[in-house]
Amino acid sequence: MTTAQASKPKVRIPNFCEPEPTVTVFITASQEPQMPEDEVMHPKPLRSKASTSVNMEKHGIPNPELRKYIFHRNLISHYSLFFAAAFKGNFKEGLSQEMTLEADVKVFGIFSNWLYTQKILDSKGDQPDLGILAHLWILADRFLVPVLQNRVVDSLYGKLNSSREKVLDFLDFCKIADEHAEGDNPLTLLAASLLTWSPPRSLDRWLDQVPRSILIKSWQTLKTVQPPEGQKGIDVHDLYVREYHI
Repeated sequence: MTTAQASKPKVRIPNFCEPEPTVTVFITASQEPQMPEDEVMHPKPLRSKASTSVNMEKHGIPNPELRKYIFHRNLISHYSLFFAAAFKGNFKEGLSQEMTLEADVKVFGIFSNWLYTQKILDSKGDQPDLGILAHLWILADRFLVPVLQNRVVDSLYGKLNSSREKVLDFLDFCKIADEHAEGDNPLTLLAASLLTWSPPRSLDRWLDQVPRSILIKSWQTLKTVQPPEGQKGIDVHDLYVREYHI
Protein backbone atom coordinates (compact mmCIF):
# COMPACT_ATOMS: atom_id res chain seq x y z
CA MET A 1 0.00 0.00 0.00
CA THR A 2 1.40 3.39 -0.97
CA THR A 3 1.69 6.35 1.39
CA ALA A 4 -0.98 8.21 -0.58
CA GLN A 5 -3.37 5.28 -0.24
CA ALA A 6 -2.64 4.89 3.48
CA SER A 7 -3.24 8.57 4.22
CA LYS A 8 -6.45 8.85 2.22
CA PRO A 9 -9.22 9.81 4.65
CA LYS A 10 -12.08 7.36 5.01
CA VAL A 11 -15.60 8.59 4.40
CA ARG A 12 -17.86 7.63 7.29
CA ILE A 13 -20.81 5.68 5.96
CA PRO A 14 -24.11 6.48 7.73
CA ASN A 15 -24.82 3.97 10.47
CA PHE A 16 -28.10 3.55 12.32
CA CYS A 17 -27.05 1.08 15.02
CA GLU A 18 -27.25 3.89 17.57
CA PRO A 19 -29.79 6.71 17.94
CA GLU A 20 -29.00 9.59 15.61
CA PRO A 21 -30.26 13.20 15.66
CA THR A 22 -32.86 14.13 13.08
CA VAL A 23 -33.56 17.27 11.07
CA THR A 24 -36.81 18.55 9.59
CA VAL A 25 -37.28 19.87 6.07
CA PHE A 26 -40.53 21.61 5.17
CA ILE A 27 -41.33 21.74 1.47
CA THR A 28 -43.62 24.33 -0.06
CA ALA A 29 -45.02 23.46 -3.45
CA SER A 30 -43.32 24.95 -6.49
CA GLN A 31 -44.01 24.18 -10.14
CA GLU A 32 -40.44 24.88 -11.24
CA PRO A 33 -38.08 24.90 -8.24
CA GLN A 34 -35.34 27.49 -8.60
CA MET A 35 -32.55 28.75 -6.38
CA PRO A 36 -30.29 31.80 -6.54
CA GLU A 37 -26.70 30.84 -7.29
CA ASP A 38 -25.35 32.09 -3.95
CA GLU A 39 -27.91 30.05 -2.00
CA VAL A 40 -26.25 26.81 -3.07
CA MET A 41 -23.24 27.35 -0.81
CA HIS A 42 -24.92 29.80 1.61
CA PRO A 43 -28.48 28.70 2.43
CA LYS A 44 -30.69 31.63 3.35
CA PRO A 45 -32.41 31.81 6.74
CA LEU A 46 -36.06 30.93 6.96
CA ARG A 47 -38.28 33.70 5.65
CA SER A 48 -40.96 35.20 7.87
CA LYS A 49 -43.77 33.44 6.02
CA ALA A 50 -42.01 30.11 6.27
CA SER A 51 -41.25 30.63 9.96
CA THR A 52 -44.92 31.33 10.64
CA SER A 53 -45.87 28.14 8.84
CA VAL A 54 -43.38 26.11 10.86
CA ASN A 55 -44.71 27.59 14.11
CA MET A 56 -48.22 26.54 13.08
CA GLU A 57 -46.94 22.98 12.67
CA LYS A 58 -45.34 23.09 16.12
CA HIS A 59 -48.64 24.07 17.68
CA GLY A 60 -50.50 21.27 15.97
CA ILE A 61 -52.20 23.49 13.38
CA PRO A 62 -52.03 21.77 9.97
CA ASN A 63 -50.72 23.81 7.09
CA PRO A 64 -51.80 22.42 3.69
CA GLU A 65 -49.04 24.38 1.95
CA LEU A 66 -46.27 22.46 3.71
CA ARG A 67 -44.93 18.93 3.37
CA LYS A 68 -42.94 17.83 6.40
CA TYR A 69 -39.97 15.46 6.00
CA ILE A 70 -37.82 14.18 8.85
CA PHE A 71 -34.35 12.84 8.02
CA HIS A 72 -31.48 11.41 10.01
CA ARG A 73 -28.97 14.23 9.96
CA ASN A 74 -25.98 11.98 9.32
CA LEU A 75 -27.72 10.48 6.27
CA ILE A 76 -28.82 13.64 4.47
CA SER A 77 -25.52 15.36 5.34
CA HIS A 78 -23.52 12.40 4.02
CA TYR A 79 -25.01 12.69 0.54
CA SER A 80 -25.70 16.43 0.32
CA LEU A 81 -23.07 19.12 0.90
CA PHE A 82 -25.87 21.67 0.79
CA PHE A 83 -27.72 20.17 3.75
CA ALA A 84 -24.47 19.41 5.57
CA ALA A 85 -23.52 23.10 5.39
CA ALA A 86 -26.97 24.17 6.56
CA PHE A 87 -27.54 21.75 9.44
CA LYS A 88 -23.95 21.53 10.72
CA GLY A 89 -23.09 25.20 10.34
CA ASN A 90 -23.91 28.43 12.13
CA PHE A 91 -26.91 29.29 9.98
CA LYS A 92 -30.33 29.60 11.56
CA GLU A 93 -31.05 26.14 10.19
CA GLY A 94 -28.06 24.79 12.08
CA LEU A 95 -29.48 26.06 15.36
CA SER A 96 -33.09 25.06 14.76
CA GLN A 97 -32.32 21.88 12.77
CA GLU A 98 -35.20 22.91 10.52
CA MET A 99 -35.36 24.28 7.00
CA THR A 100 -38.11 25.42 4.65
CA LEU A 101 -37.57 25.20 0.89
CA GLU A 102 -39.58 25.60 -2.28
CA ALA A 103 -39.50 22.51 -4.48
CA ASP A 104 -41.68 20.27 -6.58
CA VAL A 105 -43.19 18.02 -3.92
CA LYS A 106 -43.25 14.95 -6.15
CA VAL A 107 -39.60 15.33 -7.12
CA PHE A 108 -38.52 16.00 -3.54
CA GLY A 109 -40.43 12.92 -2.43
CA ILE A 110 -38.43 10.81 -4.88
CA PHE A 111 -35.24 12.37 -3.51
CA SER A 112 -36.34 11.55 0.04
CA ASN A 113 -37.11 7.95 -0.91
CA TRP A 114 -33.75 7.59 -2.68
CA LEU A 115 -31.85 8.69 0.43
CA TYR A 116 -33.15 5.68 2.35
CA THR A 117 -33.54 3.07 -0.39
CA GLN A 118 -30.94 4.12 -2.99
CA LYS A 119 -33.62 3.42 -5.60
CA ILE A 120 -35.13 5.98 -7.97
CA LEU A 121 -38.85 5.22 -7.75
CA ASP A 122 -42.01 7.30 -7.43
CA SER A 123 -44.72 6.88 -4.79
CA LYS A 124 -46.26 4.02 -6.79
CA GLY A 125 -42.98 2.14 -6.98
CA ASP A 126 -42.51 2.92 -10.68
CA GLN A 127 -39.55 4.48 -12.44
CA PRO A 128 -40.27 8.18 -13.08
CA ASP A 129 -40.76 9.46 -16.61
CA LEU A 130 -38.15 11.51 -18.46
CA GLY A 131 -39.42 14.88 -17.28
CA ILE A 132 -39.42 13.91 -13.61
CA LEU A 133 -35.98 12.34 -13.94
CA ALA A 134 -34.68 15.56 -15.49
CA HIS A 135 -36.13 17.61 -12.63
CA LEU A 136 -34.66 15.13 -10.13
CA TRP A 137 -31.21 15.62 -11.67
CA ILE A 138 -31.67 19.40 -11.36
CA LEU A 139 -32.78 19.03 -7.73
CA ALA A 140 -29.70 16.91 -7.01
CA ASP A 141 -27.60 19.61 -8.66
CA ARG A 142 -29.23 22.18 -6.40
CA PHE A 143 -28.57 20.11 -3.27
CA LEU A 144 -25.04 19.11 -4.35
CA VAL A 145 -25.67 15.36 -4.53
CA PRO A 146 -23.42 14.11 -7.37
CA VAL A 147 -24.06 10.44 -6.55
CA LEU A 148 -27.76 10.90 -7.26
CA GLN A 149 -27.03 12.94 -10.39
CA ASN A 150 -25.00 10.05 -11.79
CA ARG A 151 -27.69 7.50 -10.93
CA VAL A 152 -30.31 9.68 -12.64
CA VAL A 153 -28.14 9.95 -15.74
CA ASP A 154 -27.83 6.16 -15.76
CA SER A 155 -31.63 5.87 -15.65
CA LEU A 156 -32.06 8.50 -18.35
CA TYR A 157 -29.49 6.87 -20.59
CA GLY A 158 -31.08 3.44 -20.24
CA LYS A 159 -34.58 4.78 -20.82
CA LEU A 160 -33.64 6.90 -23.82
CA ASN A 161 -31.17 4.53 -25.41
CA SER A 162 -33.54 1.55 -25.31
CA SER A 163 -36.68 3.20 -26.65
CA ARG A 164 -36.05 6.76 -27.78
CA GLU A 165 -38.03 6.14 -30.98
CA LYS A 166 -41.13 5.56 -28.84
CA VAL A 167 -40.55 8.01 -26.00
CA LEU A 168 -43.23 10.68 -26.32
CA ASP A 169 -41.77 13.02 -23.70
CA PHE A 170 -38.30 13.26 -25.27
CA LEU A 171 -39.04 16.81 -26.41
CA ASP A 172 -40.13 17.82 -22.91
CA PHE A 173 -36.89 16.36 -21.58
CA CYS A 174 -34.91 18.41 -24.11
CA LYS A 175 -36.72 21.60 -23.13
CA ILE A 176 -36.21 21.01 -19.39
CA ALA A 177 -32.52 20.34 -19.97
CA ASP A 178 -32.15 23.39 -22.20
CA GLU A 179 -33.74 25.70 -19.63
CA HIS A 180 -31.43 24.66 -16.77
CA ALA A 181 -28.24 26.70 -16.35
CA GLU A 182 -28.79 28.23 -19.80
CA GLY A 183 -28.40 24.81 -21.39
CA ASP A 184 -24.85 24.33 -20.11
CA ASN A 185 -25.25 21.01 -18.29
CA PRO A 186 -24.77 17.25 -18.83
CA LEU A 187 -28.48 16.74 -19.58
CA THR A 188 -28.27 18.71 -22.81
CA LEU A 189 -25.15 16.78 -23.80
CA LEU A 190 -26.96 13.50 -23.14
CA ALA A 191 -29.95 14.62 -25.21
CA ALA A 192 -27.64 15.77 -27.99
CA SER A 193 -25.67 12.54 -28.19
CA LEU A 194 -28.79 10.38 -28.22
CA LEU A 195 -30.30 12.62 -30.86
CA THR A 196 -27.13 12.16 -32.90
CA TRP A 197 -27.62 8.40 -33.04
CA SER A 198 -31.40 8.44 -33.50
CA PRO A 199 -32.89 6.84 -36.64
CA PRO A 200 -33.72 9.24 -39.50
CA ARG A 201 -37.47 8.96 -38.87
CA SER A 202 -36.97 10.19 -35.30
CA LEU A 203 -34.90 13.12 -36.51
CA ASP A 204 -37.59 14.05 -39.02
CA ARG A 205 -40.17 14.08 -36.23
CA TRP A 206 -38.11 16.10 -33.73
CA LEU A 207 -35.85 18.30 -35.83
CA ASP A 208 -38.09 21.37 -35.91
CA GLN A 209 -38.96 21.15 -32.19
CA VAL A 210 -35.69 20.32 -30.44
CA PRO A 211 -34.02 23.42 -28.92
CA ARG A 212 -31.37 24.90 -31.19
CA SER A 213 -28.66 24.60 -28.54
CA ILE A 214 -29.16 20.82 -28.40
CA LEU A 215 -29.00 20.55 -32.19
CA ILE A 216 -25.67 22.39 -32.09
CA LYS A 217 -24.37 20.06 -29.36
CA SER A 218 -25.55 17.10 -31.44
CA TRP A 219 -23.38 18.25 -34.32
CA GLN A 220 -20.46 18.78 -31.93
CA THR A 221 -20.96 15.27 -30.53
CA LEU A 222 -20.76 13.83 -34.02
CA LYS A 223 -17.46 15.62 -34.58
CA THR A 224 -16.15 14.33 -31.23
CA VAL A 225 -16.81 10.66 -31.94
CA GLN A 226 -15.64 10.83 -35.56
CA PRO A 227 -12.10 9.36 -35.38
CA PRO A 228 -9.10 10.72 -37.25
CA GLU A 229 -8.09 8.64 -40.22
CA GLY A 230 -6.62 5.32 -39.16
CA GLN A 231 -7.80 5.54 -35.54
CA LYS A 232 -10.59 3.73 -33.71
CA GLY A 233 -13.69 5.74 -32.88
CA ILE A 234 -14.97 6.39 -29.36
CA ASP A 235 -17.53 3.92 -28.05
CA VAL A 236 -20.85 5.66 -27.36
CA HIS A 237 -21.14 4.10 -23.88
CA ASP A 238 -17.62 5.21 -22.94
CA LEU A 239 -18.43 8.71 -24.16
CA TYR A 240 -21.61 8.80 -22.08
CA VAL A 241 -19.83 7.81 -18.85
CA ARG A 242 -16.95 10.21 -19.48
CA GLU A 243 -19.07 13.22 -20.41
CA TYR A 244 -22.26 13.00 -18.34
CA HIS A 245 -21.19 11.64 -14.94
CA ILE A 246 -20.27 14.23 -12.32
